[in-house]
Amino acid sequence: MTRLEVTSPPQWNYHDLIPFRVHEILMVASPYDAYILEEDGRLTEQILTEYIGMHLHYAPHVSRATTASEAMKMLEERSFDLIITMQRIADMDPITFGKLVKKDRPDLPVILLVFDATKLKR
Repeated sequence: MTRLEVTSPPQWNYHDLIPFRVHEILMVASPYDAYILEEDGRLTEQILTEYIGMHLHYAPHVSRATTASEAMKMLEERSFDLIITMQRIADMDPITFGKLVKKDRPDLPVILLVFDATKLKR
């Protein structure tokens, strides 16, 4: 008879997670989408509130690019921990942009943020 052991997932503590902390975010969005996120969604305010709620002292810095080419140039010049891209960027579709980023930086998380998921092409 085979014995099956059930173990619980490892318990992470705060110090285990610190190396994964996000310091620099690159937001790739059209000027309109960036405005909507900031004014309507209050993106930076929400990020700051979450960080304060977790008793962290420094919220991540958000840099913005309006095109994929501008974002790629910024990636050459600076280091980012996370990329958030909107569906509507001027010079490239976001899936192609994500693949281009992953080719050079496979460990860099790229998140596609959409207002309406039904508009995504399969």
